[in-house]
Amino acid sequence: MSSILGVLYAFMLMLPTILFGADIFKLGQIMNYLEAEATIVMYQISKDGGIRPALIEELENEGITIECSGSCTYVSAGERITFKLIKYYTPIIIKKEDIEITVTRKAIVGYL
Repeated sequence: MSSILGVLYAFMLMLPTILFGADIFKLGQIMNYLEAEATIVMYQISKDGGIRPALIEELENEGITIECSGSCTYVSAGERITFKLIKYYTPIIIKKEDIEITVTRKAIVGYL
């Protein structure tokens, strides 16, 4: 009987550790996804000459918000655009509110 209680107690101690590991793994996945998406967005900004509504809509369909510092819709060739991709993650055990995951990049318009 005591060994069964010991196993149950050990499982109760291990469960938060497993859930914490799952949260860390998912955060890493989202971060890698945003890094790859930022590279694609940099290419599209450089090619299109700014952040277009089609790009914003495409990112919103994937659950990503794009923020830009300064004028980002129409810029001339050679100018830099600084943008930030934001995605929210609701963790299992780390904390109660959503975690904001951001990736910041700079793109040069017309430089491919």
